[in-house]
Amino acid sequence: MSGSDWRRLGDYVVRRRNELEIHSQAAFEEATGISYRTLSRLETGHSVSRNTLRTVERVLQWEIYSADDILDGGAPTPAGTRQPPKPLTPLQREALAKLDVLIAKKVPYDDAVDQVVDEARAAIERSRRTDQSGRDTG
Repeated sequence: MSGSDWRRLGDYVVRRRNELEIHSQAAFEEATGISYRTLSRLETGHSVSRNTLRTVERVLQWEIYSADDILDGGAPTPAGTRQPPKPLTPLQREALAKLDVLIAKKVPYDDAVDQVVDEARAAIERSRRTDQSGRDTG
């Protein structure tokens, strides 16, 4: 979230809860289970936790990460309208499989990720050096 425009997010939250006829912060507190103080901070443009954002998104009938989209200058996505993710590429599937193997071997997670990332970068670099006829030009 590069922009992190919390004031803008607060305005969206107030507008949306009013659209849903949740006209008071007390009613919003009841609907979310989040304290009045935290909701007030959110609505007045102060940062709150990611867990709070996820709960607010659910109650406001937004897709997950809509708050992040707003913070970055975008708009919320109504619940149920987000497109499913694109299928993984063969390289992504291979990287995930390697990561699973390393984790199963009890390699520390950060080390496993570093190893897979390094291998993926090497594979990408090899593919860049391969011309269209399949010959290595590097």
